[in-house]
Amino acid sequence: MPIKEERRLRVGVLGCGPIAQAAHFESCTKARNADLYAICDVAEDLRERMAATHRPQCSYGDYAAKAGHIRMFSSRKRSMNSLPCTPNNKNGEPFCKSKP
Repeated sequence: MPIKEERRLRVGVLGCGPIAQAAHFESCTKARNADLYAICDVAEDLRERMAATHRPQCSYGDYAAKAGHIRMFSSRKRSMNSLPCTPNNKNGEPFCKSKP
């Protein structure tokens, strides 16, 4: 495991499927300037397995929650999102809601 820099991006990954598993999770682990901060997936079993394997600080079952607030996207501790880990026809809504 590489030595991490003092200042790092905190990455949130929406979707725990094959793209996230093959690229994003491992990239966050290997990158010196990034940490996997949060993951989100509606499939509880998959989300729990990926959380146990990759150990993000936060794990969410739904990007949209409580009274219209977006828990995953509203965290001030997260620096960026990796959105293309969801099917192409599902990317639009989460992306639009993640904008300030």
